[in-house]
Amino acid sequence: LRAFADTLREEEREHGIAVTSIFPGATNTGWWKKMAGEFPLDDMLTAEDVAKTVAFAFDNPGQGVIEELVLRHRKGDF
Repeated sequence: LRAFADTLREEEREHGIAVTSIFPGATNTGWWKKMAGEFPLDDMLTAEDVAKTVAFAFDNPGQGVIEELVLRHRKGDF
């Protein structure tokens, strides 16, 4: 997906179209409850944190563009 986004970004740059890849780390959603095993849900990002970070990143349009946004919990990956 990263390579696809990089290619798309380069192809569309001349048309003024920005492409941003968003890579959230482990996010505490209902999906984890369906998985076998136990996971440290408190050590994961919340969906709200991810949404707020993405909204903040795109709230300041200017001449710059965010090409990749990587989100991790402050404690790191588990």
